[in-house]
Parts: sequence; C-alpha cells; structure tokens
Amino acid sequence: MAKKKKDTSPEVPVEKEATGLVQKSNGQFDYIAKRRSVRAKTRRRTATLVVTIFLLAAVLITAAVYSILAFIDFNSFRITVDRSSGQSLSLSQDFAFTKPSSALGIDGPKFMDNVAYESIDIEGIVNGEGELNGDNYIANTFYLRNNGLKDCKYVEEITLSNTYKGLEAAMRLLIVRNVYEEVNGEWVPTENVYTCYAKERTEPLEDGTTQEYVSGGNGDQVVPDPVTHPVNEDEEWLCVNFISDSIILRDQQFDIQSKQIVRYSIVVWIEGTDLECVDDVLGGKVSLSVKFSSISDEE
Repeated sequence: MAKKKKDTSPEVPVEKEATGLVQKSNGQFDYIAKRRSVRAKTRRRTATLVVTIFLLAAVLITAAVYSILAFIDFNSFRITVDRSSGQSLSLSQDFAFTKPSSALGIDGPKFMDNVAYESIDIEGIVNGEGELNGDNYIANTFYLRNNGLKDCKYVEEITLSNTYKGLEAAMRLLIVRNVYEEVNGEWVPTENVYTCYAKERTEPLEDGTTQEYVSGGNGDQVVPDPVTHPVNEDEEWLCVNFISDSIILRDQQFDIQSKQIVRYSIVVWIEGTDLECVDDVLGGKVSLSVKFSSISDEE
C-alpha cells in the first residue's frame, strides 16, 4: 500500500478578532495580541470611563458641599423708594449723597451658616457706611433723605418673597434707625433705635411668650440666653413678630422734614439657637424687598 503523502503546505492561521486567538491547521490555539485598532479602542474606552468617574465624583462632592453650606441666599435684594405721591425721597450709600438714587442693590455673601447676635459686629455696622457683610450675615448702612421742599411722612415696608424650605422661620432681621436733627444749620445724629424682627415662636415659652429672644447664642434652643436691649439695658431683648408669613413690617409712618436725613442699618442672619434652625432647612432660600413710600403731610 502506498504511504500517505505528508502535507508539507505552510500553516495558514485563521484569525478570530473577537477573541484575539489564532487557530492553526493542527487544531491548536495560540494567544496573540489584539490588533492595533482594538488596543486603541480599549484605551479610548478606559479614558472615557476614567473621565466619567471623575466628573461624577466632582458633582457629588459639589452637591455635598452645597447641601452643607447653602443655608440662605440673600444675593442681591433691593431697597427702593416709591415716589408715586409726588414726594421726593432718595437713597444713598454715603451721608454726602454723592450718588443719590431711587434704588440700591444689596449684595450679601452667597452662602450663610447660622450665627448668633453677639458674634456680629453691630457697632461697626452702625458706625460704618455701605456694604458691611460678614462671612455669615448680610449688613448694609445707607441713608434716606427728603429732597422735597415740603415736610412729609413715609412708610417702611419689608416683605418676604421666594421663600424655600421654611428658612424664614429661623431668620432674624435687625433695623437700626437714626433720625438726624438740624442743629445750628447742620444735620447731626440722634439716638439709635434698635428693632429686631423674627417669625413668631412655634412653641411659646412657659410664660406664654410667643416672641423670639435676640439670643446670645449659648446653644440651648429651648431656653435661649437672651441679650439685654442695647438701649434699655434693664430688659431682655425680644423680637417683634412678623406681621404675616410674607410681610415682616408695614405701615409704620414717620415724619421727615425737608432735607432731613435718616440713617438705616439693616442686618440679616440665621439664628442658630432658634428651634426652626434644623437640618431640614439646609439649602433653604428667602428673598427680601425693602421699600420706603412717601405720603404727603396732608394725607
């Protein structure tokens, strides 16, 4: 019988790109490196995955920081005068009224944490001018003047808008008002009048008090450590309740003579000892609007 002739033809590998294997004619498999194009695709996929993970981590970190710090956003609330009655009131950031205006834009720190009254430089704010913000409160001292030739009355009005997550319940708004009087042809300041506003207490004190204290910030939310009134030192300082959920104050009429000046200092903060200052208000926001409306002396 004739012997079977041995096959001496060269091996022809059969590539399988999906697996990266080469099958020889003898049925054996050897591992080979993937093609250059496959390696490039793998590198691109890896790079994309790394970038995606990095961006996701950055977003999560940013969100976490925001949820911790974003207690209140008072950025850019406005103070305006209403001249619809024909009386001429104007505003200025300085006593000399170098730039009188019918509106002032007040910018505060973008994010505010809770603080207490005693940690705020009230004296520096009252004796200063313009923007006097701290890290965790907004403060501004400005002037109101009657530019008209006649005496008149005006009304203060401060309202809340765009409240979110009930943050206004832990808010404090301090107004320091000083009327200048004419003495020997010059306008000189009189005694400061301090009034602090807060939303009514959700749980009255044992004596039935529904007003919030201006607190010294001892950390006890149930029985705060009240500070004494800056003028009447024999009495503990209680806040004036908001008129409603959306109105802090309204319809307080004040006389103002022709050319007379009134200095205002407004301070806003989140009171850390308030019962409503809890984690649920994290990320809360509230906007304020301050308006002075003149009315004629005959009305």
